[in-house]
Amino acid sequence: MDLDRLQGAWRATRIEKGGSLVPDDLAGTLRYIFDGDRVMLMEGDQKAGEGIIRLDPAADPKAFDFTATGGPQAGTTALGIYRVEGDNLTMCMGDERPSQFSGAGEAALVDLTRIG
Repeated sequence: MDLDRLQGAWRATRIEKGGSLVPDDLAGTLRYIFDGDRVMLMEGDQKAGEGIIRLDPAADPKAFDFTATGGPQAGTTALGIYRVEGDNLTMCMGDERPSQFSGAGEAALVDLTRIG
């Protein structure tokens, strides 16, 4: 089950939005921590947000809904797609569900590596 594969901590290795890459030193401070269906977003040592993730692994590409329960995005839901390949996770998300893995438009593309 994909949710089981996501458990633990992941560090961003690359972030792209609007066709521009976020500088590596900034992207590297971002971590996602999965605990069951709860996700905490950390920027360095500071909590930047949290919420509930619902996966749809039967979709093509695999899809998720992330509903923020804390932080500046509280009360909003991001729609996304994801893929897990070993210790690498790629997510692409925005206000509308992306159809492909690209940070060229309004969606944000985040590449992560498992760290724990």
